[in-house]
Amino acid sequence: MDIDEPTLVVVLGLASILASGVFFLLHASARHVGGVRLWASSSLTIGLAVVVDAAGLIKDPQWASVLFNAPVVSGQVLFFVGTAQFVGRPCNRFTLPIWVAVTIVLSCSLTFVSPNSAARVFTLGIIHASANGWAAWLFWRHIEPHARYAYIIAAVLTFAQAAAALLQALLAVIEADAASSPHDFWLFSLIIILNAVSNVLLGSWILFLLIMLRLVLELKNLAEIDVLTGILNRRGLRSHVDRLLKSARPVTSISVLLLDIDFFKSINDMHGHDIGDEVLIIMGKLLRKSATPSIIPCRWGGEEFCIVIESQDETAILQFAERIRAQFCEETKLHNALPSGATVSIGMSTSTFHDGFEFSKLISVADNHLYLAKGFGRNRVCSSS
Repeated sequence: MDIDEPTLVVVLGLASILASGVFFLLHASARHVGGVRLWASSSLTIGLAVVVDAAGLIKDPQWASVLFNAPVVSGQVLFFVGTAQFVGRPCNRFTLPIWVAVTIVLSCSLTFVSPNSAARVFTLGIIHASANGWAAWLFWRHIEPHARYAYIIAAVLTFAQAAAALLQALLAVIEADAASSPHDFWLFSLIIILNAVSNVLLGSWILFLLIMLRLVLELKNLAEIDVLTGILNRRGLRSHVDRLLKSARPVTSISVLLLDIDFFKSINDMHGHDIGDEVLIIMGKLLRKSATPSIIPCRWGGEEFCIVIESQDETAILQFAERIRAQFCEETKLHNALPSGATVSIGMSTSTFHDGFEFSKLISVADNHLYLAKGFGRNRVCSSS
């Protein structure tokens, strides 16, 4: 059975409306992910305009033109602003209303006030191409490592839509007949159809994938972050070490600091678990401030913390451990319930980074040195030296 062009366009418009429903559902489930609601609005606006135009529901040609062009181009502006929010670079709050207002004014002016089909197609095509081109740049510029290929595909597809819109604008000026009725040209129609197919059948699915990958990453981070202190938990640290073992970066040695807050049970018994949690939070903040790409802290469990340090000599690590010990005591003294502060004992171990490296052995050595620190009176750092 043959399917004519209007029928195909209606189907694509309905698919865009369906995609908007999926976007709205995703937004309802993940409101913290920026841009999804605007992507939903974009798909809905474009889908409705395409269905109304292809089905011929508006008989007046001038109103049909305005009610097709203005929503379609406005939908692209919604898409661009949503993309900016999604990648964490939100636009000024006036950007969206100004662009949409300019689109509507130009569409109405070049249709009713000073009718000029070529000028209308060219002007709106430039706005369309600018919105898509800018969105493509945002996807390319802000690629996230966990979704690299999805971002690249989204950037390429969006750039292709920008190029198609620009070509439409140029055809409106170059082709004499396009000035009177651009839809009569097979090339013009082909560009519109291909643009719609790439937007609905490919673009929407890539955006769905980007949202799902963002949510998966957040779930993974939640599974690897200690909620109370805001640093990695034991699982997160082991994942970091596994990545380090597979990394091509030059790592000469790995050191471990095991920290245990002294008399923590007594703090809980005397002052309550809320004060104990506040002591843990203080340690978490201190370790977060001390973290660098080569210094990774975690909450090992209970009142124990662990720090993995790459490629530093033992003297520098001992100095670092002493700073942590002294700063923790000073910062806990600021708490009203702990005028004398709280102290921490630290055990240290270091190993060269080689093929037979075992992280568990390094932890075991650090744990033995931690027990020595406890046995020598606590509030000190012990290492093999």
